[in-house]
Amino acid sequence: MKEQLWTVVRFPDGSWSYGGKPEDPAYARCEKWRLLAGDGKQAVKRAQSRRRRTLSARLQAIYQALCPDDVLHADDPRRPAILEEMRLVAEAPTDTQAAEVVAWWNSWPNPQHLSANEFVVEARRLFVRVNDDASPA
Repeated sequence: MKEQLWTVVRFPDGSWSYGGKPEDPAYARCEKWRLLAGDGKQAVKRAQSRRRRTLSARLQAIYQALCPDDVLHADDPRRPAILEEMRLVAEAPTDTQAAEVVAWWNSWPNPQHLSANEFVVEARRLFVRVNDDASPA
């Protein structure tokens, strides 16, 4: 079977679909992948596999981009808690619910973000970018 380029999306509720265009407004809050596969189901499985393998690294990269003064190392005892917060922020159905996850943020001065809401909006924007990786899994 010849492989073709597929668009795969993961909706905020955790469901997956394929087809469509990444820039479709219906996919605004979705994680998106563009990858090669023989059919749509195979494309979804490849995207799910890549998400599992790369989620922690993506969340840490987003955190580092938003908080450059707070470097997370592999042996940092805060790392699991911070990555879990980042996952909850990224997967929350609304910005308001995501801001509740990091409401404590408003208690600490941060030169990059004035509020938890500002942090959440930027983190979610970075998280939903298209994963344009057209190489096989």
